[in-house]
Amino acid sequence: MLREEVVAVIVDKIIEAYNEHGRQELEAARTALIDTYAVMASAPRVYTKASQYAMSLGETGTREGIRVPGLGHMSTPRGAAAAMAFLSHSIEYDDWLAEALIHVGSVSIPIILAYGRERQMSEILKTIIASYEAALYLGSYYGRSHYTYWHSTSSTGALVAATAYILVRHGPQRRILESAIDVASAYMGGLWTVNNSQALYKPLSPANAVLTGLLAGTAAETEPARIPGALHESCRLLRGECTLKMFDKRGILLNGYKLYPTCRHSHTTIEAVKRLLEKTKVYLDGIKEIQVRVFKEAINVAGKQYPVSVEEARFSIPHLVTTMLLYRSVDFETISKSLNDPRIKSLRRKVVLVEDEDYTSRYPEEQPSTVTIKTGNKQYSETVLHPKGDPRRGDNKEEVLSKARSLKKYMPPIDQAILDKLIDAEPDTVLAEILE
Repeated sequence: MLREEVVAVIVDKIIEAYNEHGRQELEAARTALIDTYAVMASAPRVYTKASQYAMSLGETGTREGIRVPGLGHMSTPRGAAAAMAFLSHSIEYDDWLAEALIHVGSVSIPIILAYGRERQMSEILKTIIASYEAALYLGSYYGRSHYTYWHSTSSTGALVAATAYILVRHGPQRRILESAIDVASAYMGGLWTVNNSQALYKPLSPANAVLTGLLAGTAAETEPARIPGALHESCRLLRGECTLKMFDKRGILLNGYKLYPTCRHSHTTIEAVKRLLEKTKVYLDGIKEIQVRVFKEAINVAGKQYPVSVEEARFSIPHLVTTMLLYRSVDFETISKSLNDPRIKSLRRKVVLVEDEDYTSRYPEEQPSTVTIKTGNKQYSETVLHPKGDPRRGDNKEEVLSKARSLKKYMPPIDQAILDKLIDAEPDTVLAEILE
């Protein structure tokens, strides 16, 4: 395939997903919308710093405009989209499309909520389906080699954001969609070494994608010119795989959900510890070593040995393993409580992370982790291949609804009511009637 043809093929997939889908895809789109809204609306009360940052990003202070969920402040559509994107990713609880290596909901849904308020729910859901399809093909085109150096939610997420903007404003118009992807390809970014140096910087990834996507989308709708080869050249320069893959399922059906508020790469490890505790009585004082055999990306992204903040603890497999061992759960409360627990600090030193090359080769289709606890002359092991919330483990709708309802205690009353409306909204309901 000629490099100039790649964008046209991907846009074919986006338009097809928008126009041709079934009830299963529509229900999956509603699930993604509910999950993203619940996370963004609860984030400010869970994480005060996120609230402060989002207010700055969100250009808040206007008397009219778009109300930012969780904050209650009014903003411009652009500011609201950026703030919602930041909030969606700030507590490490947003969704994850493994094949694309992107947190899609934090990139596309803020734009859809900010710019699609006059659309009916049926149109909103179609737009969500198509945006996840864009993420599937664009994200997999850049691939794992790109993700090693760049945070795909920030980089290829910009292309997804541009796509979502065009879809919600103009529908599936080929010429403008192709132009928006071309322009976004020239402005994408998101270097991992910067993103991962401070945990608070990481939520800027979807905000950067949204702002870049809006810039590209606005340019494309003003003057929808093509930039031949832009996608391929940006992929090549940013160490991407640059290979177009085909999938037999819609991206929205491959989407996974976080059911622990931590880095996604830690979830199979957390579950392996949980299963060990269910099967075996482990005496913490007798533990000699806790070996975690896992894929390379998990060590690179979530291998912090000595976290000093709650934000860093979310990216510390050693900390999360010991939190699960001691508290028997990993949630907002236990992560915070465990940070200064001397028992955790002592146990954490016994955690050893080991890359398994076979596991690395199987990622992201699988996210394997084997936890082995050694106590004296005995050892206990458990392996988990797919994290809880992964589509390969079945329909996640009920678990996502349960997660969303559990987050209501962190939301202002208005957002609690909006969440209930999103769950029950009819296809002909206009989005503005739900949000206002």
